[in-house]
This record gives sequence, C-alpha cells and structure tokens, in this order.
Amino acid sequence: MKKIKSYNKILKKINKLAPKMKALSDSELSGLTDVFKGRLSKGENLDKIMIDAYAAIREAADRVLGMYPRDVQVLGAIALHQGKIAEMKTGEGKTLVAAMPLYLNALTGQSTILVTMNNYLACRDGNQMGELFKFMGLTTSVGVKEDMADMLTLEEKKAAYAADIMYTTNGALGFDYLTENLGATKNDRFLRPYYYVIIDEADAVLLDSAQMPLVISGAPRVLSNMYQTADLFVTTLSEEDYEVDEKRKKVYLTDAGIDKAQLFYSKENLFAKENFELVRHIMLALRAHKLLISQKDYLIGDGKVKLLDSGSGRILENTKLRQGQHQAIEAKEHVEITQESRAMASITYQALFNMFPKIAGMSGTAADDTAEFMNVYGLDVVKIPTYRPVRRKDLRNLCFYNREDQVDAALLETEKIHKDGRPVLLITDAIDVSQECSDRLLKKGIPHNVLNAYNVPKEADIIKEAGQRGAVTIATSVAGRGTDIRLGEGVNELGGLAVIGIGIASNLRSEKQARGRSGRQGDNGTSIFYTSLEDQLVKDYGAEKLQEFAKRGSGQVKSRWLARQIRKAQRNCELSGREGRDTTTQFAESDKIQRTVIYSMRNSIIDMENMDEDFLLDVQEHVIDGFLTKYKKMPAVADVVRFILDHICYNLESRPDENDMHDKKSLKKYLMDISKSRLEAQKQVLKSDMRKVYFYKIMSLKALDDCWIEQVDYMQQLRLYISGRTYAQRNIMYEYHKEAHASFMRMVENVKIGMMRNILLGEIQEKNDKMIVINP
Repeated sequence: MKKIKSYNKILKKINKLAPKMKALSDSELSGLTDVFKGRLSKGENLDKIMIDAYAAIREAADRVLGMYPRDVQVLGAIALHQGKIAEMKTGEGKTLVAAMPLYLNALTGQSTILVTMNNYLACRDGNQMGELFKFMGLTTSVGVKEDMADMLTLEEKKAAYAADIMYTTNGALGFDYLTENLGATKNDRFLRPYYYVIIDEADAVLLDSAQMPLVISGAPRVLSNMYQTADLFVTTLSEEDYEVDEKRKKVYLTDAGIDKAQLFYSKENLFAKENFELVRHIMLALRAHKLLISQKDYLIGDGKVKLLDSGSGRILENTKLRQGQHQAIEAKEHVEITQESRAMASITYQALFNMFPKIAGMSGTAADDTAEFMNVYGLDVVKIPTYRPVRRKDLRNLCFYNREDQVDAALLETEKIHKDGRPVLLITDAIDVSQECSDRLLKKGIPHNVLNAYNVPKEADIIKEAGQRGAVTIATSVAGRGTDIRLGEGVNELGGLAVIGIGIASNLRSEKQARGRSGRQGDNGTSIFYTSLEDQLVKDYGAEKLQEFAKRGSGQVKSRWLARQIRKAQRNCELSGREGRDTTTQFAESDKIQRTVIYSMRNSIIDMENMDEDFLLDVQEHVIDGFLTKYKKMPAVADVVRFILDHICYNLESRPDENDMHDKKSLKKYLMDISKSRLEAQKQVLKSDMRKVYFYKIMSLKALDDCWIEQVDYMQQLRLYISGRTYAQRNIMYEYHKEAHASFMRMVENVKIGMMRNILLGEIQEKNDKMIVINP
C-alpha cells in the first residue's frame, strides 16, 4: 500500500496536466515527443519526464483510440516504468496500461519491447497500439506473424527490431537471440542491445515456462536402436526397481533396478563412462513410462506424438521434447521413431530476460509468487486496485471421492445454470475430460463450444463469445488468457458468467487465474471447482492412502481432513514447481557462463578487420605442443605423418628425417616450419587482405560453431545422465558443474585444433569471380 500511496501523488500531478493537454491541437500534442527527447538529451532522466509524458500519451489515447486511461491504469503504468510487476485483474485494460511506459521508455531511442504469450495477442495489441504511437511520432512493429507457420525474413526482423517499440512473443524473442548468435556475418545481425521489456502474463512466461529451455536443433544424430531396447527393458521392471519422485518430476533406478539393468545389458558397472549413452536411454524410457502421461503431456495424432502445453492444453506444433525424450515416448507408444536432432543453441527464460537492464511485467495473479520473482528476476510485485469492486462470488471447492461423481456433479450444475440463461465456462484439467463433458452435453441437447488441443485456431473468438446468454464453453486449463470475456446483453442481471472447474489446479495462482475469467470490471459472476481424490494431481502429490479412501467412498467428501489433503497436494505440486525452476536456474549457470564466452568470441571474429597472424601461429604452436605431450617419449614417424595429414597439409613432400626426429624440440621445430610454410601458401592463394580476413573468419567460425554445437548437445545429455547418480550419494549440481567445466575446457582445445585444421587444410576455389571456401 505504501507504493500505491506514493504512486497516487504522481497520479495527482498527471491529472493536473489533463486540461492543458486537452487544449493542445493534434500537431502540438504529437510534437511533444520531440520536446521530451530534447529534454532527455539535455540531461533530464525519464523519471522527471514521466509526468508530462504520461499526461500527453493519455490524451493521445483518448483522441486516437477513444480510450482515456483511468486513474488505476495510470497507477499500473507508473509501476511498470519503475520496473515492477503490476498485478491487475482480468479486464482492467493491461494493453492500454503498457502503452504508457512503452512510449516513455522509447523516447530514449533504445530497444523497447512488449512480450506477450502468443502470436494473436502480439499482432492484436501491436496493431491497435501502433496507431497511438504513430500519432505521437514513434514507429511500432510486430515481431511475429499471426499465422505461426509464417516466419519473418531476415530483412523483416531487421525492420521489426529497428522500430521504436516492438510487440512480440517470449518464444520469438528467445529464438531470435539464439538465431542471431548463429549468424556468420555482420549482415546476419538484427538485434539492438536490450534495454526495456514488459512481459505480459509475467507469471506464465517467467514461472510456468521457466523449466523448458528454448533450444534450436540442427544436424541430426545417428538414429539409435537403443530406444526400443531401453523401452523393452523398462517394461520388465517391477515397482521395487525404480523410485518416482513426483514432487520433482524425477525417476531413478533403485539398487535392485541397477542390478537388473546390468544383468539385462551384461554390464559390470552401469555408470561407467563408456555406458553414458546406455544410461541416457534407460532414463529416457523410464521418464516416458513413469512421468509422461498420454492426453495430459502429449497425445497421438496422425501416427505422431504431439506435445501439449501444460498451461493451455494447446498442441505445440513443430515442437519436440529435447535430449531424445520425444523418441523415447515414440518407442513407448509404438509409433515411428523420428530423427533425434542435436541441440545447437539453448537458453532459459531466466537467462534471456535477465539480460535486459530494465524489466517489468503484468499479470492478474502474481502476488502469491512475490518472493520467487524477487529472488530470480529482482522484480517486486505491486497490487493495483481495480476500477470497480470485484463482485464475483468465489465459492468453496466441492470435493468428491472419485472422478465419475465429480464430473456428474459439475455437469449437473452446468445444466442447471444453463437453464437460467447464464453463460458457463467449464474448465477441465485434461483433454479426455473435456471430450467426455462435450459428449455428455451433446446427449442432453446442450449446444456448446469446445476449446482444447483439437480446436485452437479460433481460440480468441470462442473465448470472446463465452459471455453471451446461454453460452456453454468447455476449455482446458486457462486457455484464452489475454482475451476478455465480455458479458452479453442482460447477462449481468442474470448473475454473470459462471466458471466451473473440474480438477484441482496445479497451483493457487492458476486457480485464481481461472476464477478471474468471471467478474471483469465489477460484473457479477461465480466460480467453483469440483475436485476429487482421483484427480491426477492428487495421485501424484497427495498421500498414498488417499487412493484407498477413493476406492472405498462415493459421492461428495464431507470430511474436512480429506478436503485439506487435496489442498495439501496442490501446495506440494506448487512447491515442486518452485524447486524445479530453482534447479533449472542452477543448471543454467554453467550454460550462461559458457554461452557468454562463446558468443563474445563469435562477435570478436565477425567484427575482426585484420588477420592476426601471430595469434594463428600461437594456436598452431599450442596444438603441436598438445600433440607432443601425448607421448612420454618420441612419437613414431607414422604418428607424425598422420598428424601432419590431419592438421597441416594433405601433400607431404618428404617424411621427417633423423634430425627432425632427434628429440621433441627438433620435432616441434619441424612441425612449426611446415605449419608456417602452409600458412604462407594459403596467403599466396588468397592474395588480398580482404580475402584473407574473410577466409580466416569463415574457418574460425566453423571451428568454433562445430565445437560449440557438440558442447551444447553434450550439456543437454549430461543433465539427464547425471541425475542417475543420485543413488551414488553424490551432489548432482556439483557433479554437473564440475563435468560441464571439464567438457568446456576440452571444447576450447578442440576449437584451437579445428581452427588450425580449417585454416591450413581449407581449400579456396574461384567460380564466377567469387571465392568459394571448401572446409577440410
């Protein structure tokens, strides 16, 4: 409340300027943008300009959009400029709220971005607010296309990121960052240095999506037959052979399971280094069978495994699980096993957004996770008052012993409310439940819309109509976030929208988000959840004895103790999610450090204007020293020849003689002389300095990228492999960072070897007056 009081003081100053702004002509009002920029150039900061700028953009919104930001919206805008997460309830107009700090921060000329959940919302908000910003003399772009299948070209990306203000999605922003850092020339760059970002639905992006890193996949791996054998092995296991940690979404082999694996595969030590791939495939198969559930985590369609978004129930098109997990599910479901690709680049949302000097966010439900937002992102949460008091009635959850009675009761209530003409939003926790509800409503002759993974193209349109008289809409989870449900004529008088949930939500924040679909801007409405002891979440996170009660009982649960146990299961799930995100953050530390080093090296190479011959000679000397140190005594002549052919030149005029092979010092001189001679020969072919630099860049980047791709892919596999060491009583995180560092140092050595090979063995050919580089 202290923050709101201080914001109210700023608000009063902004309100005092309203008559002055209203008296300005359109040209005078839009001309204030140049005035504000001039004040910034003279040393004023954004905080001093904010009051005038907010008053100006507020008046402009009224003229251009016919929407004058209300006082509570200005309070939200102040919080966003100060780098807070503004908790604003559904229907409070967050799109207009964000326009004010976007305008203010764009005055600096630095990158100003709004990130939202999906392409539809980015296009809708960007196009709508673009008219406002255009009036005020700023450019606006949308970094995605509404059809997810349409991708922006490089030139379109350059134009999008060059705009004063850009609207995009969290996924597009992350992949754009990774894509740019795979580019080979300056022309491949399109990003501006990050400055200010507002994250819409911040809890969904920063928390719910935090455990799934963004990964760009590339060159395919050799298809392994281990998936089928691992799947067969896992089907032979009994319960004492493995342990499932539902809270952390992990599964391990017990000592008995390890013994079985060693017997099945005829191995003495399952966790020996040479069994890295074997352990990886076993763990993948275990996860596929024990943790990943059909119709909840994925479904089978057209003979393929299709992933489901845990938050919305949408099918994630063109998306696969990483590290071979997708192929393990395919083996489990006995569908065609697709090619496993290597991970070429990866980043978590924590790492991505923490690169912005200034972050802000909006959400209808953020206050419950204030501590995590502060710990991970350094973001405070400010609760913004609603424009009108909330009149929605949030009814206490009803608990049932089994799923059948739970669904029966929810549908009976749906039918009763529908007869009164009130609209109903029926939110289910799984696709099969939504389909069952749909079938039963059809039999009762109740018309309805279904919004699940099988029907998402018109998601926003379906959700918008959900508030009409007599409408019944079935949706999975909180589908349609970002789209308001406006009540039809006369519906508010009937009692407003009724939200009925089937199944307990994964956390209290998601439950509040679902309830908040009703009662926007002071409308009437009700919300209630029908839960049961057979909810998947209760099975996963509740006490085991609860399932015994589920088998014995029927109808509604009267016991308060059992009702509290269901809530306890929800809290356990919520805690598990936080721990999982914390683990992801810890794993990502090594990734972040390594990625920063490699991307810095890439940029140095791309920006290089002169060929550093001394550095090349140092690299060659380092590689040669590495070769010689492998041998306690002198290497054989055949080994020396092999080294030369692999690293220096393909045509060796003469083998090393006795003098060259006298000792390591003389052999090193011999190898260095050949290397220098080969480098001179390459320079003669290249002729001009410009061609030399181009050749050096291409060959150096090729070496760096090849090794980095291997490293990224290895790190992805290492996470899965390392989790199998729990029973060896080792600290997983320590082991991971230790091995990640060791593998990185090996990679650095391989980069130097690759640079030497590529530069000395690379071929240059001329074709149509253009230089063609052929890698060795």
